[in-house]
Amino acid sequence: MPTVLYFGDEARAAGWRLAGVACHTPVDAQTLLQLLSSLPEDCALVLIEADQAARLPPGFAEAARRRLSPLFLELPAPGQADPAELGRRVQALLGMDT
Repeated sequence: MPTVLYFGDEARAAGWRLAGVACHTPVDAQTLLQLLSSLPEDCALVLIEADQAARLPPGFAEAARRRLSPLFLELPAPGQADPAELGRRVQALLGMDT
């Protein structure tokens, strides 16, 4: 089964863990980069919170989004986007948009 990884804070990671997602809560940019540089071979989807993505070097997130695998999805901070918009973004990434 393909792996889904979440990078964010501990409070939101608890919810993702309940859904069976492997979670990481890196406390600094260096740890985050190490984790993203050593993704498992079967990783299909990387979910990263906006505050974690902001720690990445310029261009890193954009380059990750351009790769075909794994899919790289930056999650907006709470209150910044409605769930329907997030659903549309996921569908677009998967090529399911209409």
